[in-house]
Amino acid sequence: RKLLNMSSKEVVFRAGEIVGRLHEEGYYALGLHRNPEADLLEKGQTGIPFEMPWIDPADQDALSHALQSQHIPYVQTLCQSADRICENRFTFFGFDFDYGSKILWCADPVSRNEWPMKFHTKVDIFSGDRGYGDVKYVWELSRFQFLPTLGKAYVLTKDEKYARHGLELIENWIQANPYKVGINWASALEVSVRSLSWCWALSFFENAKSFSIERRNNILRSLYQHGVYLEDHLSFYFSPYNHLIGEATALFALGVLFPGLRPAQTWLEKGWQILEEEMPKQFHADGGTVEQAFGYHHFTIGFYLQALLLRRKRGLKVLQETWSLFEKTFEFSLHVMRPDGSVPMTGDGDEGKAFDLSQPSLWDFRPLISIGASMFGRGDFKQMAGPIWPDATWMIGQSGWKQYQELKAEVPVESSKALSKSGYYIMRTGWDREAHYLNFDCGEISDGVPEDDSISAAHGHADLLSFELSSFGKALLVDPGFYTYNGEVKWHRYFRETEAHNAVVVDGVSQAEYRGRLKWSNGPRATLEHWLKGKSFDYVKGSHTGYLRLPNPVVHRRSIAFLKPDYWFLRDEFSGEGTHQIDRYFHFAPVDVDCDFGQSSVYTRGSKEGGLAIIGIEKEDVTVEIFQNGEAPEAGWLAPGYDKKVLAPVARYRTKAVLPFSLHTLLIPFKGESSDIHVKADILDLESENGSAQVFTIDRGADRDIIVFSSGKELISFNKGWQTDGQMAWVRLNNEGEIINCGIIDGSSLLVNGQNLLTLSRKIRSAVLSFANKAPDVELSESVEVSSDISNLTITVDTTPC
Repeated sequence: RKLLNMSSKEVVFRAGEIVGRLHEEGYYALGLHRNPEADLLEKGQTGIPFEMPWIDPADQDALSHALQSQHIPYVQTLCQSADRICENRFTFFGFDFDYGSKILWCADPVSRNEWPMKFHTKVDIFSGDRGYGDVKYVWELSRFQFLPTLGKAYVLTKDEKYARHGLELIENWIQANPYKVGINWASALEVSVRSLSWCWALSFFENAKSFSIERRNNILRSLYQHGVYLEDHLSFYFSPYNHLIGEATALFALGVLFPGLRPAQTWLEKGWQILEEEMPKQFHADGGTVEQAFGYHHFTIGFYLQALLLRRKRGLKVLQETWSLFEKTFEFSLHVMRPDGSVPMTGDGDEGKAFDLSQPSLWDFRPLISIGASMFGRGDFKQMAGPIWPDATWMIGQSGWKQYQELKAEVPVESSKALSKSGYYIMRTGWDREAHYLNFDCGEISDGVPEDDSISAAHGHADLLSFELSSFGKALLVDPGFYTYNGEVKWHRYFRETEAHNAVVVDGVSQAEYRGRLKWSNGPRATLEHWLKGKSFDYVKGSHTGYLRLPNPVVHRRSIAFLKPDYWFLRDEFSGEGTHQIDRYFHFAPVDVDCDFGQSSVYTRGSKEGGLAIIGIEKEDVTVEIFQNGEAPEAGWLAPGYDKKVLAPVARYRTKAVLPFSLHTLLIPFKGESSDIHVKADILDLESENGSAQVFTIDRGADRDIIVFSSGKELISFNKGWQTDGQMAWVRLNNEGEIINCGIIDGSSLLVNGQNLLTLSRKIRSAVLSFANKAPDVELSESVEVSSDISNLTITVDTTPC
């Protein structure tokens, strides 16, 4: 079936790959394998010139002086890290490893087991731990992303030991890893990242005494082999996302930086052609990655960033569409950013970086945003990135740093934002560090996941209609992240399935079918049904097809109304037939929680900085459970980094009901103690001649909200002269019964006690009427005639509870 779904171009390419692999293996088996060195140089070349990459030598010296005078702690910390590297002590994935005097480049530093020195096509890297350990640990060392740290320390101190040790490590690796043999030649992405790391380091070591002609030529011969390998093993269909972009970037960079190599021009042109053609395939029009994984979003940005800066520095043409879309990728990062500066741990992640760049924390990409601010002259990027991260200046140089300092910081124009192509909808109260924030996911699992039972690998998770939430700037309901590619299957699988997200599971079934490590089939499709953003009210509604494959199919719709800044109203609707088990999951950050089981309420404890109350508004029987401190994956865990997990509570609301029916939840941010929250919520189901509706009254002491949900197909009457034809309508009253604001969704009329609050000439997507100022403030989704009987700031209505 997968073969039948392939294009003829892909079939031909894959067939060529098979033939090429057999050719490679045959030559190697016959002992005819050779290192490609005979055609290394262009005719007439006697040496290999090397062009400085991202910043010039003069700019490098100026930057060094500026960092030593303005960022002394950074320089000290960097040199301390370089000293550890000189002792062969390395840190990756948050763990420290001491390799001693002899580095075993093909050994797992955890288990100490060595991967076999087989021809690269014979090395099995896809079956998890085959007794040699997790391949990620082996690869991380051979990516050499520690090497630029030695280079930066050398530029800052001119201490020859840093250059000498870095160059010795490269030569040692070359000797221990024959061309195309072993685990470190088994992935083209690893070859590309290593190539870029070496290019960075060579630019720093250019004037070192230990960088002899003989050593230079030895290293550049290996880089030539890296380039030949990349050209022959580009991941067009195997992994046509961050892998392909990393490989094309390295191929392009090798072509630019080593123009004396025979294939340099071909590499330059081929690498750039791939990068330019692939950009609109890698990123949605709003800038988000098609992989639906925020770690890989920034990984891919890092590759493009290096290529675009190289191209600009060489004065080579870049299409305006390419620059514009690349700028959008930074905008995407800006809008999904939480108030604390980090981004959600959405999708897979392996802590991968395209180049050496230190960050405040693993999921805080503000140093990268600061580079974007300098590149594009964006004051809003600077506002959210803050003071430039010193390590970022190595990419933009002293001149780029100066541009950043002169750039005027500006608060982003839009708070709430629809990233509709990527499928993320952001609700905010503002851009300050104590803002409320919710990120609603109404996008696909990942590009390429099939709707049928054919199988495809992807970095996205089964997380449709899930959300993240921050209260007073503190992330409290979170995406639990991703644990490991090669560890125990039960842990790998758990973090990718629906149960591990702030989503809904029906009848114990995940939204997509797990088919092995990284693999999905029966991928659901999400549909946005409504989006509204306003000064006092945001609203989003979406549905998905994930449960149509059940014996009794179910359609799940989720809507979230944000009555700013007080609370979110969460509504889950289920259409279909029969009795079903519905589980709503709420995954907390590592905080303490309490539960009022009788009231279906869960509260965070010790919430001076920011807390959250989850209050169910239920008529059906609901069982609330808190899972924490358990040993199984589902017993309360987050995975904040690769191969790392921490305890964090999970609340599950379980309901059994006959469809169709709906469930409702209040999400209330607060400060102080949960006992300070005074909320009373009631629900009334209405059946009338015109149809059915549900009416909610939510009393919070200072005000009362009346919220109505109906089909929107008929005019619904209720509660002594209240009428609306909207799918949703609401009225907010103060404790004197005076109207503060009101609105309708997908409707045209709203009456209260016979009083015409809002009448439109026809149905529209949304209308909001606020009375904070002397003249009513009207927000409409489109231009229509509006009438209202309200002529002053106050109107008293009957507020008897429904």
